[in-house]
Amino acid sequence: MNKKIIIAIVIILIILAAIGLIINNEFQNQRVKVGDIYFQLPENYHEGNLNELGHVNITDGVHCIFLTSVKDGNITEYVNQYVDDLSNKNQSISLSDFTVNGVHVYKSTNAGTGSNHYWFVKDGNMYSLYNWEENPDMDNICINLINSM
Repeated sequence: MNKKIIIAIVIILIILAAIGLIINNEFQNQRVKVGDIYFQLPENYHEGNLNELGHVNITDGVHCIFLTSVKDGNITEYVNQYVDDLSNKNQSISLSDFTVNGVHVYKSTNAGTGSNHYWFVKDGNMYSLYNWEENPDMDNICINLINSM
């Protein structure tokens, strides 16, 4: 073969490999690992820094959502402890629950701040999502994160 053809083929292969790496990195940046599970990030969200408790932070630049996991499936203990802690601080909490694709989710809403806290169990691990300020999209974000597991 002619040297020019070989060089052209090598250049094309290098360009294709670079494009593949860029696409792969872009896909990887759209997921976040929490415990043993990868979650697909909501549209316009990216992974931020870990908070002081080591919880994963995802943000759209306005709202922050924190995600964490514990290798313990005793969800009732964590929900009750959270409610008791806030009740002891005279904060009004409402509890509800719902199911997403067979995953039972508990939700608390702080009447004073509008913040939400969600808990669910997957493969024996308890996962938690929470925010500190009101975010009208939190239910949909929670559902989409659970659906993306």
